[in-house]
Amino acid sequence: EPWDATKPLAVVTGGVHGYETSGIHGALHFVHTHFETYSKKGVNLLVLPCVSPWGYEVIHRWTPEAIDPNRQFNPASPGCPEAANAMRVIAEYAEKSSRTLMHVDLHET
Repeated sequence: EPWDATKPLAVVTGGVHGYETSGIHGALHFVHTHFETYSKKGVNLLVLPCVSPWGYEVIHRWTPEAIDPNRQFNPASPGCPEAANAMRVIAEYAEKSSRTLMHVDLHET
């Protein structure tokens, strides 16, 4: 379905900690198996499957600068590019939707 400014936004993110690979794979699995169905149910879907691609590539929790990206989601002062980029993209699409309905961030325990 095309993006519809009258619909609310639902966000799915994974890979904030790159070594938590199940979140990345879970987000991609959701896209492949459920995205089309849910996008037809009255929501705009935004999926960021890998917030920290460097961490995923090298199987690491932190950024190259040894910063935990999960502790850096401060809109006034993001502490790393990974958090800043994710917040920028989510804000951009939130502005193009009627409201933000939910954000599911996939982590491992």
